[in-house]
Amino acid sequence: MIVSAREIEPSHIATLRREAGGLICLAVPGDVADLLGLPYLHRIYEESKNAAVRGLASDSMPYGGPPAFSVSLNHRDNFTGITDLDRAQTAREFCKLVALVQREPSAGCAQALVENFRSPGHLPLLIASNIGERQGHTELSIRLAGMSGIVPAVVICEMLDDRTHRALSKGDAQEYARRHGLAMLEASDVLGGSEVDR
Repeated sequence: MIVSAREIEPSHIATLRREAGGLICLAVPGDVADLLGLPYLHRIYEESKNAAVRGLASDSMPYGGPPAFSVSLNHRDNFTGITDLDRAQTAREFCKLVALVQREPSAGCAQALVENFRSPGHLPLLIASNIGERQGHTELSIRLAGMSGIVPAVVICEMLDDRTHRALSKGDAQEYARRHGLAMLEASDVLGGSEVDR
């Protein structure tokens, strides 16, 4: 499930955790992460002075490619950071930062990150790789945002199946989308498309 971070509300976070059930994350473009000085998490692990932490580092996943994870964040106005209210606030405020970075890329943007957010937090950031190198849900979500003309900061959550304890099947996802009046896209729709109705 994918929701624009600009539009996310606590009710969306509640739906993601109840109906989707996977890890609720915030996807951002690689160039934005670079301008903010945000590295991939496995790079932080690789550079750790702690041998155990270095040993945990993995630059490839069984499903292919490097993991998209960066740091996890809370907005500084959050209390615990885990509530639907807090996570929605963190996502919306980070979306404002992404818009600022795209409008005025400068060193001041990294300072705005530090002033407004803290880590560790309860909203993991995912950094999108080049879509030509990796076509995971992180990259596809960011491409979809670009096709839609919205700020490329997207809250995403994998849909899981309570019966099989695996990812929700394509057929069940299609049925869920139909019942709830949601659009369902496949990777080929995003990779082949150039424009999406808002």
